[in-house]
Amino acid sequence: MLQELGGKKGADGGASDPVTLCTTIIQTTQMATNTLLLRERDMPLSIQSFSGCCDTLVAKRKVLSIAVQDCVAGLQSKDAAVMCLALAKINEAVCIVTETTAQAVFTFAERTPGGSKSKPGAVDSYLLARGRLAITVATSRFAKPNITTNEVMSIAAVVATHLDILRDQCNKAKEKMLAVDPKQSAIFDALARGLSGNAAVLVAAIKALVTNQSEQNRQSAQVLSRPLLTAVDSLIEFSSANPAFTGIPATLQPQASDIIKPIQAAAMSVGSAATLFLTAVKSKLTNPGDAAAPAAVARYTNAVDEALGDLVQTLRHARDSNMMA
Repeated sequence: MLQELGGKKGADGGASDPVTLCTTIIQTTQMATNTLLLRERDMPLSIQSFSGCCDTLVAKRKVLSIAVQDCVAGLQSKDAAVMCLALAKINEAVCIVTETTAQAVFTFAERTPGGSKSKPGAVDSYLLARGRLAITVATSRFAKPNITTNEVMSIAAVVATHLDILRDQCNKAKEKMLAVDPKQSAIFDALARGLSGNAAVLVAAIKALVTNQSEQNRQSAQVLSRPLLTAVDSLIEFSSANPAFTGIPATLQPQASDIIKPIQAAAMSVGSAATLFLTAVKSKLTNPGDAAAPAAVARYTNAVDEALGDLVQTLRHARDSNMMA
């Protein structure tokens, strides 16, 4: 769900250099960790079962390990194209690992007897945060002089994708809250209309830039991105601070919590190891003379694989605990 943020080929808004990709993937990983692993979810991310989550994580362990090795090979050979491809795969794998872990934890909590079921909120805070970051990363490319038509089209694709998701969230929240709290629903609807209005203005600016990549059009698109991001921020702030919009996660018995916590910790370790690896790679790229960078890259290459192994083991332990109904 997040791969377009960190450099999926053809959808990264023109981020074709490894340093930019490393920075973006680090931001993406931190956002996903904060919104999916440091708080309990009140709704599922997908329809995937717990056993399905286990299978996905086993498969992604191999994919991520290979991508990390490919990235190291590209770094050693100074092949930017190889690195960009490997970094895109790293980003996709880390995102899927994080999202799959969150789904596994949610499913385990829902299926464990002795607690209470979750009560979904009106909006999914993760989708809002994800959209905010995606649009920020994409529109930041407008700062690039001499932007090309293909780059503008890539930016437009990312912005359009996440605006559709944000609008869908707004429509669902409005419908859900209308019967519960009409006043709060009206306020949220007004914020959503502000989002749509600013989005329309930005889309018009992007279309003008596609037609003519003039400096004036580029600056116009760059400036008009800011009100849109402000509108998204307003939606996030209002919904997160309003009890009527926030859900209630499932409550668990202590024995179940003791199983879930190591899963979350292991997934956070994967994100941390990947972040440290990318930071070391970025350091080597920006400072080729950094004598400590190669050792750091090697150390964190191993750390990523070890963290993935620990995550798979914690999920298998949960699956074999016989605690799920």
